[in-house]
Amino acid sequence: MQKTRQREVLTLAGGAFVAKQVLKQCAHCATVFASAALAHLLPARARYGYDVMVYVGLARYLRAKQREEICAELREHFAITLSEASISNLCDRFLAHLEALHVARTPALRAAMAAGYALHFDATREAGKGGLMVCLDGWRGWVLLAGRIPTEHEQHLRPLIERTVALFGDPVATMHDLADAGANALETLRARGVPDLVCHYHFLRALGEKLLDTPYAMLRKLLREHTIPLTLTGIDPPLLARMDPWASGRARPALMEWTLAAVVMTERSAIAASAA
Repeated sequence: MQKTRQREVLTLAGGAFVAKQVLKQCAHCATVFASAALAHLLPARARYGYDVMVYVGLARYLRAKQREEICAELREHFAITLSEASISNLCDRFLAHLEALHVARTPALRAAMAAGYALHFDATREAGKGGLMVCLDGWRGWVLLAGRIPTEHEQHLRPLIERTVALFGDPVATMHDLADAGANALETLRARGVPDLVCHYHFLRALGEKLLDTPYAMLRKLLREHTIPLTLTGIDPPLLARMDPWASGRARPALMEWTLAAVVMTERSAIAASAA
């Protein structure tokens, strides 16, 4: 026996308790052996068990619970009191373990994708805060890889794309938006003959902006001149509800858009008729 260690730990199954671990050392090779039973309950030098981490991670990322809500659930169902900072740390640890599990299961995922996959990738970013880039199997809707990026520059996109290809092989084709960064990050794949496609939605949106810029400008001018938004915001909500049975909750903004479009078209028709 080399030495003993003890620490206060907490699991959902066992609650809070003091774990006393006996470390043993081989007399021949000096290898130190720790408790396998304790290692199955929680990570080394950690206080919270795997079951606590998984509960917090699933509550946060699958059930979209806020930190204070998770704290309340743990108190109510398990008599466990955690701080919001501890919840944040457990969420980060959950993601790290989930990523490690995902990478470890790469051979099985790659075998399931033997027929090939279409690599879709895009990034979300807040000004000044960096963002998240996601590489997706567009045919199956599987997230293959994701990573934080400081900016949507090709030097930050390329490593994630190359790692995805290293794990899952060359895609049948790639799909991305119209930004130059995405196209430049795929230079190596294009050189190997992988077709590089742009997103249909982004293409049509860009095309629509070019073709409809003049009508949009006329619409904005009409809205300003006739103060239509101010008039619509004064409509009594119960009146909107009586106009359409779907005019509640998320459907109300859609009805407002529909009403606005009808009024604008009426105004444009009246202007065109007077001009004629």
